Amino acid sequence: MESDKGPKDGLKQIVLQELADLGLEDLVVKTIRETVADIVRSTLLGLAGGTGSCGPVCAETPPLDEPTPEVTGSPGPAIYIYGVAEGRGNARFGPAGIGQAEVYTISHGGLLAVVHDCLPEPYESKDDEQVKQWLFTQQNVLDMAHDKFGTVLPLGFNTIIHTGGEHPVQTLKRWLEEESTRLRELFERVRGKHEYGIQVFVDDETLKRSVFEENPRFQELKREMELKPEGARFMYRQTLEKSAKEALEEACERCFREVYEAALAVSEDVEVEKIKKPEDGRRMMVNLSCLLPEEKVEELSGVLAKINDREGFQVRFTGPWPPYSFVNSLKIACKESIPA
Repeated sequence: MESDKGPKDGLKQIVLQELADLGLEDLVVKTIRETVADIVRSTLLGLAGGTGSCGPVCAETPPLDEPTPEVTGSPGPAIYIYGVAEGRGNARFGPAGIGQAEVYTISHGGLLAVVHDCLPEPYESKDDEQVKQWLFTQQNVLDMAHDKFGTVLPLGFNTIIHTGGEHPVQTLKRWLEEESTRLRELFERVRGKHEYGIQVFVDDETLKRSVFEENPRFQELKREMELKPEGARFMYRQTLEKSAKEALEEACERCFREVYEAALAVSEDVEVEKIKKPEDGRRMMVNLSCLLPEEKVEELSGVLAKINDREGFQVRFTGPWPPYSFVNSLKIACKESIPA
């Protein structure tokens, strides 16, 4: 049986597929839409007999829908990248991106970049709540991509490609191709795992009290100082202060070692994060990021629960998150890209 489709239909399918592969569908639609709008406006203006500004007929005609700056990427164009997944074909997530931008994927060589079109400038605000909302939206987009594709390699907030010489889609596809080996190695490393955060805090006064009561050397020095005349106590106070500092450091080191070894025993990898300064009378003793398979989460939670039950201790166990800490070297090296 002969097909009803002629040569033109076949050519149309080839062109549409090529546009899809290049990620230029939105750009073509925008161009056609703007061209049609100009023709309509010109026609209406001619019917109204005007040669300058639009007359009454044009004013009463509802405007054609035009994409928002976040969707068109004009001026620019520029592309905001959330992360990279494995797969083929194109997918759309609707206006789920930062600023309600349309989120979609760009496919190349079995890899999918989750993106939205944007202005060629970073998202910045002095409003902390606004920044938090952007970060929440970024996380939500990555969660949606994970639900659809599985493992997603996240890129940092404000990873934007803006190139003057070529369309950013081409820059992105070249990067996917050049980095394909490293990207696939990262997928192998993190597939089926998530990032979890572990922070352990202790009430400073509780810590000091327990350390000083349990340290025999400190107690001995204290008793000796109390027996000395006032003039001789100065040296003992200095020695006590040094002893107290060392005892606190040892206590923190013991706690860190205990949590680190427990996390390492069940994790694929563990990253040691920066300890933050004490605040609200609490001292941070542990700050870890763990790459953890789901089946090990309960085991680690049990160990952390026992530490949390100790007097003065508080454990913060967060996740699951995309594996930011374990793909932190994932950057798009483009001369005109906007760094994360």
